[in-house]
Amino acid sequence: MSTGNTSKSSLLNLQTRRDTNRRPSSTHDHARGDGSSLSIWGAPPSSVSTIERGTGSRRGPKPPSSHKVSDADLRASLGEQELLREVILCLSGASGTLVQYNPTLDAFVPPNNLMLSPSVQSNILRICECGWLHNRIRRFVDGVRDDKTSGKLMLALALAIEEQLSEYYRLVATLEAHLNRDQGVAGPQEDPILESGDTLRAPPSSSFGAPLSMSAFNSQLITSNGDNSQQQLLRQPLTLTRLILWLQEPKRRLKLMAALCDACQGKKGGALATQVYTFAEHGYTSLRAVMRHLLVNVTRALHEMIAAWIYDGKLSDPNQEFFVAVNPSISNERLWYDKYSIRKSMLPRFISMEQAKRILLIGKSVNFLMHVCGESQNLKELEPIKNTRLKEIESIFAQEFSQSFDLMISTAYKHTSKRLLEILLSQYHFMEHLKACRQFLLLGQGDFVQRLMDLLQTELDAPATGIHRHHLSEILESAIRGTNAQYEAPEILQRLDVQLLELSENEEGWDVFSLDYIVDGPLSTIFTPDCRLSYLRSFNFLWRAKRMESTLNQLWREQLVLARLPYGLSEDLTPVLHVVQLLGAEIRHFVQQLQYYVSFEALECAWGALVKNIHQANDLDDVIEAHQHFLSSVISRCLLDADSRQLICQLRAIFDLIINFSQLHGHLEDTAAEECDYRARLQLEIDATSKSGKWGVNKVSDSQEVQRRKQFIEDTIGPLVARLRVLATSYREMVTNFLIMLQSHSDPSLHFLPSNLNFNSHYQIRQVGLNDTLLA
Repeated sequence: MSTGNTSKSSLLNLQTRRDTNRRPSSTHDHARGDGSSLSIWGAPPSSVSTIERGTGSRRGPKPPSSHKVSDADLRASLGEQELLREVILCLSGASGTLVQYNPTLDAFVPPNNLMLSPSVQSNILRICECGWLHNRIRRFVDGVRDDKTSGKLMLALALAIEEQLSEYYRLVATLEAHLNRDQGVAGPQEDPILESGDTLRAPPSSSFGAPLSMSAFNSQLITSNGDNSQQQLLRQPLTLTRLILWLQEPKRRLKLMAALCDACQGKKGGALATQVYTFAEHGYTSLRAVMRHLLVNVTRALHEMIAAWIYDGKLSDPNQEFFVAVNPSISNERLWYDKYSIRKSMLPRFISMEQAKRILLIGKSVNFLMHVCGESQNLKELEPIKNTRLKEIESIFAQEFSQSFDLMISTAYKHTSKRLLEILLSQYHFMEHLKACRQFLLLGQGDFVQRLMDLLQTELDAPATGIHRHHLSEILESAIRGTNAQYEAPEILQRLDVQLLELSENEEGWDVFSLDYIVDGPLSTIFTPDCRLSYLRSFNFLWRAKRMESTLNQLWREQLVLARLPYGLSEDLTPVLHVVQLLGAEIRHFVQQLQYYVSFEALECAWGALVKNIHQANDLDDVIEAHQHFLSSVISRCLLDADSRQLICQLRAIFDLIINFSQLHGHLEDTAAEECDYRARLQLEIDATSKSGKWGVNKVSDSQEVQRRKQFIEDTIGPLVARLRVLATSYREMVTNFLIMLQSHSDPSLHFLPSNLNFNSHYQIRQVGLNDTLLA
């Protein structure tokens, strides 16, 4: 080397030492000599390295040195060794004496007055690009560390990137050691190429990865340990060209990590994990390994959150990173429905929605057991759950190769849900309460229902304003004591109560009376207010239909009495009794078929499906869904859903007509009773006259009685027959319209009801032009 070049080198070294003395000491940990990993927030690899001298702070590259080199010196021809030392300093992101960071160009560039050939200048820019990439990554890591709102997953990513940067520092230190060896600078004397004894080995590298050119150099040029020419080749000094070749692979990794940092800006939680997972699907093997390493660290933080949730029910997520969200304002009464939910934006791509729902369900079950049921059993200590705990984090995002994560979730889901259902069935007697609702609210216990209706007949016939709830409760208790309902468990009977609906004008007691079944505690999660409303609506419909059946049966018994009235009254009532009996039989057939459909095809079929689904349920959601489906089916088949509004209105009109028929029948009974009383008194007079030795009647009184009875038939029985015929005509029109609506209903289960109601085609259904009129 010429004297000028030697002076230039001395000048540069002196300037470097001055810059070092003026900079604050580094807070980085140094690389250990054994090549093991650095502290997680890694640092320059050695106390004499260029990295330490150039990166006293992690805040990015230092501003250019204030030392000014004269134009004459810059115009002098620089040696490659000086340029190498400058670019190696730039690899760590710091500006050198000559090659400095230009904020305008956003690049490390040599000064314009430095005379360099285009090829050398191009090589410098290519090498210094690594330093520029390093600074971008460094700023991202430091920004995450300094941001108090950074979440667990973002911090995990920053830590993992820091580890990669530490390995990158080791690589730069290796290159500097090589350069020092070439220049004979005092420092670590370990040959980066040859170990003691001239044993040939690969160029030193770190877990950041040996440069592609290094590994290629090692694999392609080294053919045997005894080849001296290969040893001499490896002993060749470091050059810009060789440095570019060796930095190809590290630059790829830096570019990928810098792109990852840009892509992860503003993301957190599951969205961040998804972004890293996308980069981990790289086709380049070594780059994919780096990204997978980062992904493992991010996923480990996610796994910690999942484990705390499914094993302990804990959800510590101040930054809202987890895909399970909690609403702390929701009380325990609504814990199952509203307190926890899936935050879809935070769901990683490698966790399916089905798995996320199971994870949500497991944590909900654990919290439900602890906070609602008061169950303190530690489920995570169960042997099956302990045996399936995740041992390899990679199985979370590599589920196509390992089912460990899915097995962990499935096992925890199975045992947690099983325990919850056992508590509800055994400790809280869920099935017993469900059967009680079926027996009392859905009128499943016939003797109790009939006894209650008989006892309430007089009370409910009165106006609703005169009904008192406490009196109805006493009648309810009497009905219980008088039937098999008395043998139910006291816990069941004490929950049965009377409820009065809101009053409206001109309503009877029948319109406001209802039974209620009170459920509290954990079972209120299943018997929600909406479910109680469905039971109430179903009870009102079934109670009204049962009243129709009971009324018609009572009318039939009274018709038998009317047909056996003495004094020739039964013969006089024959015309009206014939019409009454025909219409009564017609209406009874309609109500009986409707009752059969509701009791068996609607309630019993739905109840059988409910019991089967509960026994097959895997979790509380399955039980809730089965119960709600049962109620939905009952509501639909009782014509109480939105699609059946016209049907239920038509049916209620038929029920009102039946009540009119009952009232008209009552008028007939009163008339017959008055006439029977009159004839009884007349007969008593005749008998008394006969006993006195006189004729019981005379000609005048006999003709008057005949005329009176004839007038009775014309003035009383005739109008009753006419009114009954009008009522029968209206009834048949209503039933015909009802049948037409049934045939056009969307529910297939209702299509068989018209054939039962009109099995002999008694009602002539003319559908042409009628459907549109009715359904308009």
